[in-house]
Amino acid sequence: MKKSVLGLALLMLSATLARSDASSGDWSEDFALPGAESSVYCAVEYDGSLVLGGAFTHVDLSPTTRVARWDGNDWQPMGDGFDGAVRDLVVINGSLYAAGEFGHSGATAVNGIARWDGAAWQPLAVQPDFDSVLSLCLYQGRLVVAGILDWYTDEYHYFEQGGLSAYDGYEWTSLATFEWGWASHVSDMVVYEGDLVVQGAFEGLDGDYGIRNLARWDGGSWSSMGYLYEPCDFEFFEGELLTGDYSGVFRWTGAAWEEFPGDLPGNVRALLSFDGGLVACGNFDIDGGRCAAFWDGAAWSALGAPFGNPANIVPPTLTLLGSYQDQLFIGGGFRQANHSAMNRLALWDGSAWVPFASPSHLGHYGGLDWSPYGLGTFAGSLVAGGPFDFGFDSALNGVGEFDGDAWKPLGAGLPDRFDSIYCFEELDGELVAGGTFAEIDSVPALNVAAWNGTGWHALGAGLPFACRALR
Repeated sequence: MKKSVLGLALLMLSATLARSDASSGDWSEDFALPGAESSVYCAVEYDGSLVLGGAFTHVDLSPTTRVARWDGNDWQPMGDGFDGAVRDLVVINGSLYAAGEFGHSGATAVNGIARWDGAAWQPLAVQPDFDSVLSLCLYQGRLVVAGILDWYTDEYHYFEQGGLSAYDGYEWTSLATFEWGWASHVSDMVVYEGDLVVQGAFEGLDGDYGIRNLARWDGGSWSSMGYLYEPCDFEFFEGELLTGDYSGVFRWTGAAWEEFPGDLPGNVRALLSFDGGLVACGNFDIDGGRCAAFWDGAAWSALGAPFGNPANIVPPTLTLLGSYQDQLFIGGGFRQANHSAMNRLALWDGSAWVPFASPSHLGHYGGLDWSPYGLGTFAGSLVAGGPFDFGFDSALNGVGEFDGDAWKPLGAGLPDRFDSIYCFEELDGELVAGGTFAEIDSVPALNVAAWNGTGWHALGAGLPFACRALR
């Protein structure tokens, strides 16, 4: 593609996009999908707002460095955020704490755990001796943290050593350490029947190899609490302690873990008591749905339309459930929910999944995200081409025109999911497109074609090779 065409395309953005400032020279902020641009790991309601933590640097159109607050209309940053992922958020005695794989908030050293003072993130008076902190819990008046004490890698392997410590406001006391391994950490904690119960991927707790992945602390000693292959998220439901696992939902009987009724198939990564029932999410198919299900006391059913990821035929895994102002929200590796674009975060409105907010559709069409390979202009509008969105219907089919508000198709587009358009050039009042295709809009055209404003036509016999540039 000619450099002048690319330059013109970028200039067109500043002229046509409402949020851009033509005098500033900045990139338009409208290149965004609803939701977070990277993983969301945790959420908590604090001081009337919903707070998210994760690996993201933006949510919707708002710059938010790994922690964000929803004010009812938009996502807002919280201080300087963090220089690494936030893995857990908890409210203890009215104070908000964040834990994760970070060392600083702005210029302030916080070493894996920090407290929000209303304006900035502050370190604890005595910092824990952890490389990263993955989970927080209040137990017997002390703050218990679980995390990774140390780690190392060689050419082929990763090893870590996890542990737990308790903080009384003055000093840290070690509660346990685990054997070195490729996975050696606690991912979730809960207080149950007066004991601290932990789960994760660990063995060799203080040298006891009979304790694996699940354990309970009575304030003086550790004991086994059965075994599950990959437990992930504690939840209380109708007086019982539940957890998700690679093979479904399980409940604690007092002596062992047994499968929860209903036989929910697949990998369950999060659970939540909600609206008189139980919500589960993960990676599974159920009754035509995908990744989210609701237990009404008698049976499991799909919760909303399937979640998906148009860029990957592998179903996404959902890992986060929560409620805010009596509304259910969900998070995970999806890019689509309810046939609309929602990037890793969605809200349940009672009948369907919807985004928290609705930024510009510049990055997707009809709720589907796609990856442009080529940009150009035609008749004063931005045009883009890319690969066919397979797995979901897309009216663009690899080529479209942006009118300043939404994408519009240019004919029926490309017929095959392996076809793509890579470049454009405006020539004699027509838009010439080059790429890898045998036809476009049902018109035979080998790797190059022209759009006259109403339809596509071939340019001679076409090209016997992929066309990746036009001059």
